[in-house]
Order: sequence, then C-alpha cells, then structure tokens
Amino acid sequence: MSRVINKNTLEIRLSVNTSEYQDGNWLINPNPELLSQVINSEVPKRHTKIEGDEYLLKTASEIEQADADYLTEVKTGKVAELREQFNETFTSRYATITSIAATNIRTTALASMNDDATEYLDQIIIWGLQGDDLIEVAENQVESSNTVEEVNAVTWDRDGWLKNDPLVSTRVARRM
Repeated sequence: MSRVINKNTLEIRLSVNTSEYQDGNWLINPNPELLSQVINSEVPKRHTKIEGDEYLLKTASEIEQADADYLTEVKTGKVAELREQFNETFTSRYATITSIAATNIRTTALASMNDDATEYLDQIIIWGLQGDDLIEVAENQVESSNTVEEVNAVTWDRDGWLKNDPLVSTRVARRM
C-alpha cells in the first residue's frame, strides 16, 4: 500500500492501491519525510507545494505569504462567525416578523405622536445597537490580531448583552 498526494488539491490519501492513482493527477509515495511531518501536524500543509513530480517545502517567503493568507482567511471566518452569533442571538429574542411588526407599530406611533409607544419600541433599537457595538469591538480585535491564536481568542459579551434585553413586546406597544 502507498501514500498519494493530489497534485492540484494537495489531498493526501494513505494506504491506497497505486494502480488506482495512475492518471497523472497524483504523486505516489512522495517525499516520505515531509509527508510524515504533514500527517503528524508538524508542518502545515499550506507550507508545502508540488513542483513537477516533487513534493516540497515552500521557500521562506512562500511560507510567509501562505501564513499571511491563512491569517486573513481565519480573520474573515471569525468576523463572519461573530456576526452570525449576533444575528442568531437577536432573532432568538425578536424574530424577523416581530421586528417588522415593531417597526410598523413604531412608525404609526411616530405619526400619531405617541411618544410612550415610540420610546418603548426604541428600546429594541437601542439594545440592538448596543449588541452591534460589542460586535464591532470584537471585529476590531480580530483585525488587529497578529496570530491565529489571537483571532481564535476573540469573543464578545453575549451573556452580558442578553441580560440587558429590554424584553419589549409588540402586544404591549399596540396597547399604548
């Protein structure tokens, strides 16, 4: 049985029958020392490359670029994750239909100069903006991070924000 690496994707397959990998898209039993280091997580796969029929460690400048690209990818993913957490948390408290209803009721309250209802519903907006501020702080921390570990350590105070939920009800607002 052999080890193979896909020349295009760097996919590694272990203990394979080499007769199934003769199409020219795979390196068969390449650079055993480097391959073992990648398999054992001693060398990140992004630090390797294929040139012709050789599996090689990238040059120092190529590794630096690969690490920079990876850090950018991790940062982008973390920002998306933070935004998703915020959106899921907000909609777990105020479903989309509730938010739309609150907006409509607030618009009507503004038009009829019902300050009590307007101020009551403004609490949702203020609370949402407070959460958004927390996310922006976290996003800034992500952007200023210099390592993957720093990026992964960034969090936001979801629980603290939830404790400040004004618990606004459109039913109550309609009665005002």
